[in-house]
Amino acid sequence: MKRFYKVIIFFLLLFLSSSVVAYADQSDFIKKLAFVSNEQGRWQIFFINQDGTKREPLIKQDKNQFGYPISTGGASWSPDGTAIAFNGNVTSLGNAIYTINSDGSGLKQLTNLKNTGEYNISPTWSPDGKKIAFVSERDGGREIYVMNTDGSVQTRLTTALGNADSPAWSPDGSQIAFVSRRDGRDQIYLMKPDGSNQYKLINSDTFDGNPSWSPDSSSIAFDRGGEIFVVTFDGKLRKVFSLTNSMGGFDPSWSPDGLALAFTGDGIFRTEIFTVEISTGKLTRVTENTFDDQEANWQPYSPAENLILIEAKAAAELKAKQETEAKAAAEAKSAAELKAKQEVEAKAGTNKKTTITCVKGKLTKKVTAVKPKCPSGYKVKK
Repeated sequence: MKRFYKVIIFFLLLFLSSSVVAYADQSDFIKKLAFVSNEQGRWQIFFINQDGTKREPLIKQDKNQFGYPISTGGASWSPDGTAIAFNGNVTSLGNAIYTINSDGSGLKQLTNLKNTGEYNISPTWSPDGKKIAFVSERDGGREIYVMNTDGSVQTRLTTALGNADSPAWSPDGSQIAFVSRRDGRDQIYLMKPDGSNQYKLINSDTFDGNPSWSPDSSSIAFDRGGEIFVVTFDGKLRKVFSLTNSMGGFDPSWSPDGLALAFTGDGIFRTEIFTVEISTGKLTRVTENTFDDQEANWQPYSPAENLILIEAKAAAELKAKQETEAKAAAEAKSAAELKAKQEVEAKAGTNKKTTITCVKGKLTKKVTAVKPKCPSGYKVKK
């Protein structure tokens, strides 16, 4: 019986290892984009694959606890890709922050409305999945708040004059990017997750908005005047999408592999979802409809996918290291063999015997030696 279980375990491990290899061989995973659309006559959250296939609505429930229809926006994925935080508009009451599982189940309202018509919008998850930052008008102007994912301990982070908007939590958890008008125009600022150390990222004489972090937390994409820019923390600013054919670009969202951006662009009399490759600028249209699609947000890698990618990366690095070591060993062996050959040849050349002819009058004598020398009275024949 024990042998039977060992055989079963062996084949199970073999299957799992082959699955990891199969996944690791893929250049990328097919990921979803969450976005909002007015396809159903009001703004609702939809999913679509990054290649434009399998478009479907997220929200299955049609009523909240007050019994009012929900018009939704601001979809933000949880770090493991299993849930969505969003802002829901309750007719005549205002906007509240909700969470829902990515299969459409488990709808929860996290914020209560302090005032009629109050806005609670733009949720963003912390990378550990324990907190959600969001925008609220509960105390007058728009400010950034943070709360636990069950809606408890809601704390205000910004207090400066001028509205604050569009919070985006860095993947390494160290900072929150946001937009503030405290200096007279929308500019991108950074702060610690507790609201401390607030400072402007870049000085601009125009309006900047909708920051989105790269997966490695080294860069931020944002929109400016219908164009998509990327700024790094060494001060370099790069334009990755320019205004062409009257098609503006805004609301960028970084792909989980860091190679592309999804964004909202102007189609013909409507807005659509596009992607652009960072390195090449290649543009791909994801949606094309007779209604508006906006605010795309790329699904992150799941923990299992991250594990596969980490293992694949480690395996690739190990393979590269082994290949480098093998190459170095082969070069060292070749060098040693060449040196040995040269030494043998040199030694053979040193011990090689030569023959000379020696003469003395009419007498001749041949002498063969490593260093031949004529006998006394004889001379080398020329």
